[in-house]
Amino acid sequence: MSRSAVLVVCVSLAAVLALSACGSDAKKTKTVTPQQAAILTFYLKASNVCAETNKITDPLKPKRLSDIGKAAGTLAPAGSAQIVALRTLTPPANLRDGWLRMLQLLQGQVDLLRDVQTAQAQHKPKAQVLTIVKALNDSTIQGEQLAQALRRPTCGT
Repeated sequence: MSRSAVLVVCVSLAAVLALSACGSDAKKTKTVTPQQAAILTFYLKASNVCAETNKITDPLKPKRLSDIGKAAGTLAPAGSAQIVALRTLTPPANLRDGWLRMLQLLQGQVDLLRDVQTAQAQHKPKAQVLTIVKALNDSTIQGEQLAQALRRPTCGT
């Protein structure tokens, strides 16, 4: 899932939560529970952080292995700043464990981006760089799968 698709998922989820609180019948109205409001607020805040980072990271789409190190020079600091901003958010209790796991995955991705950059700067063998890139891809997929399984927003590098 691309970063822009993640934003769409986040906003869609927020809309679904908001709409689920609305009655479809004029005689029936449902109110948003405090828990629904907390989840919606949290998702919207996380989505805003992701959207700001995506403005920086979305244009970077390395096509060759040799371009990944250069892109990592922007992606890693943007990812680090994103993590700092996301850590300021306090998820509702029922989202906490999954959210902390997502932040761990994101930090791992930032670390792997730095590893790619270092490996390329040190002219490490292509196979070694590819191993790091594969780990980065696997981590990204794992984060997307976790987000989908838990129906939570993702912010991936």
